[in-house]
Amino acid sequence: MTQSVHGIETLPNPERFSGSRVEAFSGMATELYELLAAGRVEEYRHRAYERRGTWPTEVTVPEWGPVSFGDDGTVMALRMLPPRANTSPAPHQQTD
Repeated sequence: MTQSVHGIETLPNPERFSGSRVEAFSGMATELYELLAAGRVEEYRHRAYERRGTWPTEVTVPEWGPVSFGDDGTVMALRMLPPRANTSPAPHQQTD
């Protein structure tokens, strides 16, 4: 099921995508997050503007894979996870 976000159709972050497990990470540069957490919004805006264009331009990161850096200090990354071991309980076996 898709979700529209500002007119862009998006997919939720499913545990499985085409039979593979995918992990999504989203975060923000610590220096900018700390400004927002302290309520220093104007300082955040000023600092984010100063940093605009200085964020990495790579589109992949070795530990993750696809990555996107926003001018506002945000980052989104995806990585494939190893298959989950079968954790289903063994069928109950009755013994006499």
